[in-house]
Amino acid sequence: MQPSLSILLPLLLTTSAVAYLLPSPPGHYNVTLTTGPLIDSSRKNWALMVSIFQPAKCASTVAIPNMPEKSAKYQAAFLSRAFNTTAWDIESLFLQAQLPVCEGNSSTTALVKNTPVLIFSHGFGGTRLWHNVVASALASEGFTVITTDHPTDTNFIEYPDGHEIINNATSTTPEELVETVKTRAADASFIIDQLSNATAMAALGLSPFPTDRVAILGHSLGGATAILATAQDPRIRAAINWDGSLWNPLPTAGISQPVSFVASEHPSEVTWEEAWPRLNGPKLWTKIAGLIHQGFIEVKMMLKASGQDFNVFPEFLGTIDPGEMQDILVAYTTEWMNGAFAEKVGGPLLEGEQPDRFPAVSVVRKENY
Repeated sequence: MQPSLSILLPLLLTTSAVAYLLPSPPGHYNVTLTTGPLIDSSRKNWALMVSIFQPAKCASTVAIPNMPEKSAKYQAAFLSRAFNTTAWDIESLFLQAQLPVCEGNSSTTALVKNTPVLIFSHGFGGTRLWHNVVASALASEGFTVITTDHPTDTNFIEYPDGHEIINNATSTTPEELVETVKTRAADASFIIDQLSNATAMAALGLSPFPTDRVAILGHSLGGATAILATAQDPRIRAAINWDGSLWNPLPTAGISQPVSFVASEHPSEVTWEEAWPRLNGPKLWTKIAGLIHQGFIEVKMMLKASGQDFNVFPEFLGTIDPGEMQDILVAYTTEWMNGAFAEKVGGPLLEGEQPDRFPAVSVVRKENY
C-alpha cells in the first residue's frame, strides 16, 4: 500500500495506432460526462478539476477521448518513466482510448434525477483520469460519481483556460503525507459544499445536486483521504478505501459511518489493524486475489480493450482479469453504498450468501452488520 508508483519494467508491446472503445458501462443506465473546475476562493482560488459522471437514459452513445490530448501524452510519459521503459508505445494506448457516453446536451438524453453522490479520490501522484472506466461503471448503477484531482499532488492538471499544474513528487515524508491528506479531505468537503451551490453548478452547465446522500471512496492515498474526510465531515454517509495505508490518526471517538477496506494481495496492513477498533459502524475488510496495488489504475483495462496482452506484467499490475476486477469493485461498492444510504448495510454479497459469485474475494474481517 505505497503512496507512489515506482516500477522497473522492461517490456515490448504492440502499437495501438487505431482508436479503440473502452467498455460500455454495465449497469442499468448509460452515462453522461461533464468536466470542469470548482474554484475555492477561500484557499487562494484553489482549483479542483472534476469529472462528473451522471446516470442517464439515451438511445445511443458517442465515443469521446478518454483523456484530453495533453493529459494523455503526459500520463503516457509519466508511466513510461515509472515503468522505466521506452519500448512500449503507451502514448498511442492513451491517445486512442475512447469512452462511450450519452450526449449531455442532446434532447434524446434524459438524466436520472436525485441520485446519490460518490466522490472519488485518486492515489498519490496520480490523476482522476486513471479511473474513468470504473467511475462510468459505478454511475451506470445509479450514482452520480465525481472524480477529482488534487492540486497538492496530482501529477498533471489541465484546465479549460489552458493553464496547467505539474507535480513531480514521487516520494515524501510521513509528516508531509499527513498534511497532504488533510488538504485532500478539505477538497472533498469543498466539493460537497459546491454540489448545492446553484452558481457553481451552473458554471459547469449542471443543476444543483442534493447532498443528503454523499459518500466517498478512493485508491491508495485517496483511500486514506476518504477515511479522514469521513471522520471530519458528518455529511459523508460512508467510505471505501481501496488499498490505502492510513496516515492520519482517527478521532478518539472513532468513526460512526460504515467503512469498507478493500485490499490487494499482500500481507495485512498495520494501519488498518490499528484503526479497526475505532470504526464503530458497519465495517468490512476484503481482499482480492491476483490484484496488486498499482492494478487499480486502468492500464490493464486499456490493454484489454485495445486487443493487446493485458497479462504482460503480472508482477506489477497483478494477474486478475481487468473485467473481473471491475465487476468486483462495482458490485461491492454498489451494495455497500446503497446499504449505507438506506441505513441498513447488508445484502446477499455482503452477507456472504453468494460465495461463488466472486471467488477471488475473501473476507478478512466483518463486524456490526
